[in-house]
Amino acid sequence: MYVVGARLKEPADLKKTLEKIESYRKENGVFLQLFDHSKVIGAEHLEWAHQKAEETFEQKSNRADDPEIETLLWASAEWQIQDALDKMGIDDGAKKIAVMIDSDPGPFLDFMGWTRDDSVLEPSVKKLKEFGIGEDEIGSVDSPYDLVFEKMATAII
Repeated sequence: MYVVGARLKEPADLKKTLEKIESYRKENGVFLQLFDHSKVIGAEHLEWAHQKAEETFEQKSNRADDPEIETLLWASAEWQIQDALDKMGIDDGAKKIAVMIDSDPGPFLDFMGWTRDDSVLEPSVKKLKEFGIGEDEIGSVDSPYDLVFEKMATAII
């Protein structure tokens, strides 16, 4: 599984972007999910979410019908699909996106006309706050980026 950051040349037209990625997904038979980069706390955040999603399918305890949405649920620490989309889905006008794909991301990025930029995945305190982790929580631990994993694990149970 690859997790990469991408910069868009033009702000995303959400409807067109989703149609285009769906056609790529179907044509190439790949796992493909986009995330709002401003709430992605590093590649490990999405990798862990995908691992948990795979486990739920193996245990037949998945909540979503497809692995992409199940991964989105775990990544967002939300159980309602609409809440997960609101929190971690891409917005109309997005210029930076996190991409998760199970094949070489280069052809997909070329297809979309996007430029790879993994710096958009870098964790930050600002992203933790965007994710919904409060200042008090951040200040009370030695490893604040681990809070996202804790929130994911406890919100989903």
